[in-house]
Amino acid sequence: MTASQLGDKRTEFTHEQSSLVTSSASISSLSDSKGTARVKLTLPNLAQLLQLSKSKVYKLVERGEIPHYRIGSSIRFDPDEIRVWLERHHRPAVSMQDAIAEKEHESERRGVV
Repeated sequence: MTASQLGDKRTEFTHEQSSLVTSSASISSLSDSKGTARVKLTLPNLAQLLQLSKSKVYKLVERGEIPHYRIGSSIRFDPDEIRVWLERHHRPAVSMQDAIAEKEHESERRGVV
C-alpha cells in the first residue's frame, strides 16, 4: 500500500469516526437500515439524550430499571432497547386519559341500553 493510499484510508476512518460522534445526538440515527444497533451508548451519552443527570441514569442502572450491559466496569446501552423502554414508560397527558375513559364509558353505556 502506498503512502497516498494509506492517507486515504486514514481520512476514510476519521470520517467514519466523526460521523459516529455526530450521529450520537439522536437515538434513531444509531441503527442501520435493518434497525440493528450499530453503536452502544455510554452512560453520559444516554444521560444527554434523555436530558437526565448522569447520577439519575446510574441510579436507574443500579436499581435494574433500565436495560443495560456491563462490560467490566463500563456500562453500555443498546439504542433499540432504550427506544422500547421509553415507549413502555410513556404516559399520555391526563386530558388524553380522560378522553379515553369517557369514550370507554360511552361504549359501555351503549352496550347496556
